[in-house]
Amino acid sequence: MRLWPWSVAVLCGAIGGFLLLKPPGQADFPEELLRQAANQLAASPEHTWPELLAELDSKLPETIAQVMVVHSVPEEHAIVLAVPLDSSGEEQAAGWAVPFRRLNSVLSGNPTHPVVIREKHKGGYYVHYLQPLDESSRYLLASMLTQKAAAESVAGFVALALGIGMILIRLFRS
Repeated sequence: MRLWPWSVAVLCGAIGGFLLLKPPGQADFPEELLRQAANQLAASPEHTWPELLAELDSKLPETIAQVMVVHSVPEEHAIVLAVPLDSSGEEQAAGWAVPFRRLNSVLSGNPTHPVVIREKHKGGYYVHYLQPLDESSRYLLASMLTQKAAAESVAGFVALALGIGMILIRLFRS
């Protein structure tokens, strides 16, 4: 019976820690559609990629923020090779470095199979889906911005505070 308060305190602390450290919401990517698009991009000349990416972008759910073709450069930032045409049919600038640190570290390893990467960047939670195009370090990248639910963060802080508070009370009573 004397261990009951300690058990509750540890349980509250564990729940709080889990809620604060768990990754944000689930990311559902249409993997089959992205796989087919990667095969189509790999078989097409590079100058047609913006049009193909625009077609793919129109088929994807609105939760996916952007699709692009990137090229992995060992020990450097990956380079964007192609982005979809904009709404007026104009090509957008490519050739810029991918700003995501974790994504770049995964790309530098040249993965040979689809990979899902989660990372926090400038206060936002991003989920990236990488689909290899070919053996030459080119990948189809689909990125989505997810939100960590505010209720999850508050619940984590409350549970953690309860756990710490109960431990402190038990220590001062002893």
